[in-house]
Order: sequence, then C-alpha cells, then structure tokens
Amino acid sequence: MGQEPAAARISLTCKARPEAVYDVLADLRTHLEWGGARQSGDFRLQSLEAPAGPVTVGTNFSGTGTIPMSARRWEDRSTVTIATSTQLAMANPMLRMALPGLRQMT
Repeated sequence: MGQEPAAARISLTCKARPEAVYDVLADLRTHLEWGGARQSGDFRLQSLEAPAGPVTVGTNFSGTGTIPMSARRWEDRSTVTIATSTQLAMANPMLRMALPGLRQMT
C-alpha cells in the first residue's frame, strides 16, 4: 500500500475575509514576509523557491528554515494537492440567518 502524504490543518481566528486570506496564502512570495521576516529568529522561513503567481494544484515549491535551539535547518519540498478557500465557521450564525441573501444560500 502507498504511504499517505502528510497533511496539516491549522485553524485560527481572523477578521479578514476568506478570499483575502486565500490570496495571501496562494501567493508564495508573501510567505517569506509573514513566515520569515516577521517571525522570531529561532524559528522562521529562510528561503523559498516557487514559481511566480498564485499556486494551483500541482505547483511544486521548496523552502528552508531555522530550528529553535539548534544550528541545524529544516528543508521542505511540497506539492499543492488542493487549492480552495473554505470558511469553516461563521460568527453569529443566528444573526446572519436573518439576512435575506445568506438565508437563501443556507
């Protein structure tokens, strides 16, 4: 049997629209800023090799970064297998159900 690829799911509260978050994550060039320059020096993204433009299914990219309390670095090679923007939860769901457009969609 084949080995299942590693998967990760991270859930955080954010005031930005799902589309805005997706746009930032899909632009791999932004990762060096928020995952690198804005992080502490002991655990951060150091380099990223990726094609220009937003990622799509099949996009390959690689990166390196620092490991806390170690002189060693990590190295990663990834392939995008799913590229979607999903809102997992809704704030004030009962209030939002009162909105005509949203009530029809749900």
